[in-house]
Amino acid sequence: MNKIIFATIVLMGLHSSAANKSTYKRAPDIKIGGQGGWDYITIDEDGERLFMSHAEKVDVVDLNTHKIIGMIPDTKGVHGIAIADDLKKGFTSNGQDNSVTVFELKTLTPISKISVGKNPDAILYVKDVAKVFVFNGKSNSMSVIDAKTLTVSAPIELPGKPEFSVYDPQLKAVFVNIEDRNLLVKIDAKSNKVLSQYPLKGCESPSGLAINKAKSELFSVCENNVMVMTSGRDGKILSTVHIGSGPDGVVFDANRNLAISANGEGTLTVAQVEKNSMKVISTVPSEVGARTIALNTKTQRLYLPTAQLEPLKKGEHRPRPVAGTYKLLVFEQE
Repeated sequence: MNKIIFATIVLMGLHSSAANKSTYKRAPDIKIGGQGGWDYITIDEDGERLFMSHAEKVDVVDLNTHKIIGMIPDTKGVHGIAIADDLKKGFTSNGQDNSVTVFELKTLTPISKISVGKNPDAILYVKDVAKVFVFNGKSNSMSVIDAKTLTVSAPIELPGKPEFSVYDPQLKAVFVNIEDRNLLVKIDAKSNKVLSQYPLKGCESPSGLAINKAKSELFSVCENNVMVMTSGRDGKILSTVHIGSGPDGVVFDANRNLAISANGEGTLTVAQVEKNSMKVISTVPSEVGARTIALNTKTQRLYLPTAQLEPLKKGEHRPRPVAGTYKLLVFEQE
């Protein structure tokens, strides 16, 4: 994921003339505890559960009670979680042992472990083709798992280091940010072939990615404090806005046409999307380190993992979390 240096955290003079507008308010946190870092979180809306990557395991939270109800063990260096509700399975990308854990969705019991490329990071289930797309950060490749038979393809070469990914059901295409080449890559979901490479001009090190499925509009958050809106049809850049520093996640709220970036500096940037354009309407305080995000489309709540952080030491790119302080921030619509 993005290398973020939390050196000076400035929450004054935030990045919008409309910064005093509020679109979300802070709700009570969900305390998790434990040790180690984190990355992506995933919501299973049908099961009303949230899955959180957490060092060498995945914590599972009941979204009604906000209590931990289980965990998936032996997911060393876990980055992401993909949910296949129709197949009653889940999948985790385990970055430190180059594998994907397959688990039974109801009981959380591991079923199988599948070898993939080096440092699997983003992971995406596509129901239309019953495949799991696994993006291998250190081998610049993609592995594709048949979600029914659990067979896996040989790694498929990509033009650089892949980051977050989304699926466009209209175009039948998977999109993935390529972090070290400032690209957005379009992949045919049926053939697994790379169809196009779209330059993300003005975007450095794109990480988080979201999609407006109704219009095939894609939202990439970038290390140089911008969010870029791109057409999935032809790769045309439609709009760019300034966001907070240290972004690593973004979601699109289709109910209100909002693109919301999670910025590790300790803010959310909320942009209104209309007529092929974006406009920042508010900057909402969160907490330092809250750089990834998930949206529950049924309740419109936002969830962001973070923890208290130790002072950054010489040679470190990211500060260490303080043991026992891991939690989920929760935001509701105002």
